[in-house]
Amino acid sequence: MIERNLKTLLKIIHLANSPSYSGAEFKEMANLISEEFGVENCRIYAMDTNCITLSLKAINDGGYSGEEISRYRIGSWLVGATASKKEIIEIGDISNATIEELALLDEADRYSFFASSPIVDDKTIYGVLYISSERPKSLSDKDKELLYAVSQVIATSLREERFHTEAQKVAREFSILYEISTATMTTIKLDRLLHIILTAVTVGDGLEFNRAILMLVNERSNIIQGMMGVGPDSIEDAWKAWGEFSINRRGLLEIVSAQIKEGKVPSSRLNEIAKTIRLPLDSSCIVARTVREQRSFNVATEDEGQTISRELSEKLGLSTFASVPLMASGKVVGVIIVDNCFNKRPITDEDIRFLTMFANQAGLAIENSLLYSDINEAHLELKETHDRLLQSEKLAALGEMAANVAHEIRNPLTSLGGFARRLLKKLEGHTEKRYAEIIVKEVERLEALLTDILVLSRKSAGSFKSHNLNKI
Repeated sequence: MIERNLKTLLKIIHLANSPSYSGAEFKEMANLISEEFGVENCRIYAMDTNCITLSLKAINDGGYSGEEISRYRIGSWLVGATASKKEIIEIGDISNATIEELALLDEADRYSFFASSPIVDDKTIYGVLYISSERPKSLSDKDKELLYAVSQVIATSLREERFHTEAQKVAREFSILYEISTATMTTIKLDRLLHIILTAVTVGDGLEFNRAILMLVNERSNIIQGMMGVGPDSIEDAWKAWGEFSINRRGLLEIVSAQIKEGKVPSSRLNEIAKTIRLPLDSSCIVARTVREQRSFNVATEDEGQTISRELSEKLGLSTFASVPLMASGKVVGVIIVDNCFNKRPITDEDIRFLTMFANQAGLAIENSLLYSDINEAHLELKETHDRLLQSEKLAALGEMAANVAHEIRNPLTSLGGFARRLLKKLEGHTEKRYAEIIVKEVERLEALLTDILVLSRKSAGSFKSHNLNKI
């Protein structure tokens, strides 16, 4: 018997030390345990990283696999209670079970014997090993020792798988952030940058939210204004987009490159609505609080005390969503609002964590774009001022030249006018008098013209007079 136990344990150790992360080794473990303990049913449950839910990892061949036993919360039923207490729980015969023991069972009509052992290693709970049988049974101390030893071996395998999963997750996150960073460097124009950011939030190879809206803080007007929205307008559009993505499997850079090649930002009804949204910064709305408190919010319809703007609720149909601040240089420059209104996938704390990492990077890109826009605007103003200054200098030079020319013309013109007037007096009674009159008239016209030129070329000193303001 001991030799058989050791062989079973060694087989399980071998399976635990050669993980494929496909789940096949856990199913083989369940088959070995079922055979060793002589039970019809053996299940291995894995704890999630938040230590809240236990999910069915593997079940032996022929074991009961109803939907109702696929997931348990810690503390609930026999599996959840075992994880909570971190000790073996055994019910040898249901007919002799106490009220407390019966309260742990959800399959009392199917089995007579139940036992579960915590899959624990170094005080960390990784899951629960569960066995049951249609026949009453009693575990000896040796059986319990074997069950606990097997559980510890499985714990090492689940721990390695968790590390592997976490490593893959971190690598994927860094890969996504790198791709997003590369994509945001393809442009400095604000509208193009905002669309790249929102595409990264919603695309299948990105953060995978259904819809995303970006709002920027307008400190002059003390409001948060909608800038852009990206996402399908209906469930039909959503399924169509997801289907196309699953076929084409294009990355973010490919999608962005294709949009840049088209030369325009794709329009949608969501985008048009998002641009009309204006929220006061001092309001009690969650989005305004995201800016003021510089923190993220995960909003659910059942959460009391969390105010959702009527404008957001009516125009966008937002009920369950998340809002994350866009940080840059220690202040909030905007807010990203995301939801999963079509596939109804809950937004988890992990989603918020990754979105926050992305938002910090996006905030810096937006700040650089806004600074570029300010510099570009200042450059244009400076150029206009420079052009006006050049024009003023040209006009001043032209005025000075006109004044010099006027002075040079006035001197001979004065002589001509003087002699023409003397000649006019001498020709009194002669027919040639009319010619002298024409000369005098034209000289006077030229003198008036020169006077106007000299007035325009001089700098005005201004003229001040006292007036009654009541009359004005």
